Amino acid sequence: MGGGLGCSAAGSGTLFTRLLLQEVSLLRPADPAFEAMLEGWAHQRRGGRRLQPKTIRDRRRVAERFAEFANAYPWQWTDGQQPVSDPCGILT
Repeated sequence: MGGGLGCSAAGSGTLFTRLLLQEVSLLRPADPAFEAMLEGWAHQRRGGRRLQPKTIRDRRRVAERFAEFANAYPWQWTDGQQPVSDPCGILT
């Protein structure tokens, strides 16, 4: 398939981007979206805040564990009545 968005997926971008460009149907599309969200967060922490890799891994694991505990993705988290406005704020 020829990457109809004018860019090549071969060897570049995230798995999520490559799958979108290939128009692959995912059974659980939220999984790669969550992974892409965490990767973007980690990239921002490495570049903008210059945190150590261990710190980033530890904080990322907190978000992963909380998502497992809540049995929901961050965009589904609520405080009991309304959606959480900044789900990754727990990591800052």
